[in-house]
Amino acid sequence: MGKFELEPKPDMLGMLREEKAKRKKEEKEIQSKGELNESKALEEHKSVNARKGEGRLKNTVRCINPVNLKHNVALFGYDLKVSEALFVYLGMFAVSIIVALTYHISLLSGFMICLTSLFVSPYIILAKYEKKYQAGRFEDSCQYMDQMLYSFKEKQQIPAAIEATAELFPKDSEMYACLYESLQYYRTSTDIEVAKNALNIIEEKFFCQRIASMHKLFVKQQNSGGNCSESIKNMLRDKNTWMRNVKKHQMDVKQLFIATCFALVAIVALGVITPYLIMGMIDNIVISEMTVMNVECVLLIFGIYGSFVKILKRTCENWLMQNSSTSAETVKKQYERFVTYDEKKEQKTSLLWSFIGVAVMVAAFIFHSSFVGILGIILFLLLLNQHKIGHHLDRASLVKELQVSFPTWLTEMSLLLQSSNIVNALLETSQTAMPVMKAALDMLIAEIHEKPEDAEPFKNFLAEFRRDIPEIQASMNTLYTMSVGTGGDYSDQIASLIERNSDLNSKADTIKNENSITALQAMFRMPMLLGMVKMGADMVIMMILTFAQAGSL
Repeated sequence: MGKFELEPKPDMLGMLREEKAKRKKEEKEIQSKGELNESKALEEHKSVNARKGEGRLKNTVRCINPVNLKHNVALFGYDLKVSEALFVYLGMFAVSIIVALTYHISLLSGFMICLTSLFVSPYIILAKYEKKYQAGRFEDSCQYMDQMLYSFKEKQQIPAAIEATAELFPKDSEMYACLYESLQYYRTSTDIEVAKNALNIIEEKFFCQRIASMHKLFVKQQNSGGNCSESIKNMLRDKNTWMRNVKKHQMDVKQLFIATCFALVAIVALGVITPYLIMGMIDNIVISEMTVMNVECVLLIFGIYGSFVKILKRTCENWLMQNSSTSAETVKKQYERFVTYDEKKEQKTSLLWSFIGVAVMVAAFIFHSSFVGILGIILFLLLLNQHKIGHHLDRASLVKELQVSFPTWLTEMSLLLQSSNIVNALLETSQTAMPVMKAALDMLIAEIHEKPEDAEPFKNFLAEFRRDIPEIQASMNTLYTMSVGTGGDYSDQIASLIERNSDLNSKADTIKNENSITALQAMFRMPMLLGMVKMGADMVIMMILTFAQAGSL
């Protein structure tokens, strides 16, 4: 094994070691919680590390100080120039003054808007550098996967593949420092699972499900031997598809961000119309002295700034992550509630709740209120059908979870089946599977133990969702034929699973990206609503003032 001569910059290595010390502290804190089991602790630990950088848009008050702002930007690996910070601060301050003058609001209202711009400015600066940071991590991860797969295919040794891959990255890069630390650990550690632990150093810093799957393949291949060319070929294809999908999504997010910003500017511009109409139609009116107009304007601008900050945060996405936004405990409860759903029993509960709506309708009849009566009818119908609504929402939520977690699980299975049987592979994947998959896998394993030769357990696996995800049926049929040895050549069946899974992964990425775009599109609805309310209220004020002026003539 050749000497690894290149070394990362001392400051980069120091930062890496500092973060590793923090990770160890976090691990101890997690392990000290008695209520957390091993899998939960692992999930929380990965979540903590995956969110590095995402939490850096917090502590806005501290970031108003240029020194703190410069320090936070340095965490992303960039140097903030004072002139750039001043340009953003003065630009936002100038925009706020222009808005205040255009809306003819009071000095106090203008001051509040200008003060708000002071809090928004650090977000703009930090978001710029976090976007660069996350995009750089994604590019480095793709390059790392590419080179590691090709190098391992050629050398069949993990340390040699790491060394060959590290030479592609600059010495001062985060990836290089990470690979250096991993290789040093591999060469100096006496652990039994040295290969796994060495790769975990990379995985913790650049956590991505595809990287984790690739590492598992390397460890199993190095320990068991054999030919992994087909698996590497499929992983490369899957990686290329994923990279294209992410790059397309990045472009979509950028275009939508620009369009949303124009929409926010348009909302501000439209809000100016009514004050000028009022001043043109009403004699001797002073907008700055009207409390209602001032409050409307301040709330509108607060909504605009708030939406802008939220949009900025969404554009700083961690492109390596595909985790669910729903907690593990919530998903587990949803799944258990869904599979144990008893319509007759739930219907009785809904019938009892519906009496609240009946009581409201009776009250409306007694007090002769048609409006309350309509509300009572709506409430009655909602409560009477609340079990159906809840069941439908649970299904929709679980389908979204499965569209991401099922392909991930199938990837793990495809890799494990190259050196394990079906039952052992199921047991191993159930330990690290996402919540909705873990609950279903536990049921599958229990049924297989009861009926080892029966196809029924495989048919029952996630049967409730096969209408929404038809690929589940085909995959489980393949796994069953592999378990009983009636499906032909074993390696051909694994190749079939991998190929099918590649398509599922692509679909999952597309769905995740579409959900992200939908969330981004929804973010300017609040200021849009505020703008409509403001214009409506202004029109009412204008009518009142017009009638008052006409009555005084």
